[in-house]
Amino acid sequence: MEYLLKQRKVELCYTPVYMMDGLKCSFLNTRSLHKHFRSVETDHNICASDIMFLAETRLISSDDNDNYQIQNFQIVCRNDQIWNKESRPPHGIICYAKKSIKILEVQKKSCELFEAIFVCVQHTSLPIPVQIVAIYVSPKCKFQQLIHELDDFMSDTDDTCDTIVIGDFNMKSISGVDHQYNTKLEQHMKNRYNFNQVVQEDTSNYASVLDLCFTRSDVKISIIWNFWSDHRILSAAL
Repeated sequence: MEYLLKQRKVELCYTPVYMMDGLKCSFLNTRSLHKHFRSVETDHNICASDIMFLAETRLISSDDNDNYQIQNFQIVCRNDQIWNKESRPPHGIICYAKKSIKILEVQKKSCELFEAIFVCVQHTSLPIPVQIVAIYVSPKCKFQQLIHELDDFMSDTDDTCDTIVIGDFNMKSISGVDHQYNTKLEQHMKNRYNFNQVVQEDTSNYASVLDLCFTRSDVKISIIWNFWSDHRILSAAL
């Protein structure tokens, strides 16, 4: 066993989140948090994050925060989708942060086709605060509406700070093309904010790059297969 553990160790084909340095931020489409909460709180990779965003939570006002507490984490912001029907809403985002992370600012936005959470945090390994924007865009959203909502939300961010924009943009449905469907959004983020899109691997089980990460800083990216969701865990370390 000593020989196997020390000399014959198999190198992983991905970087686990718990082996990433710096401020670790993760994004995952949970496809109903009330159904998959147990899977989330026992996932070693996503729970190794300092900040984690979960999309498509489908939570409603009667869902008590006490039922969704994760050990060593605080619920920073719960952005339930506005929904007037009796059924659960299809979307919603929640943000968790390690209790050791200092939260400086929080904002949120929610409409039928666009949802976002903004947090400004201070991490002990970084000299200045970091802004993180998590976004979920409905596949039914039109491109111009996406740009309008995105720019409106981004107007409150500080363009002198390190910033990460991460989320499920669903551009393959929105752009209506089979190839290079993220190009228009990438060009807008580059021209307007000088952000580069750093995700190159598929982020869903359908060979699509739906989850994107934009930043002007140097980040390390890890994409980890998740067996209970059709999306992989997208993590960025700054």
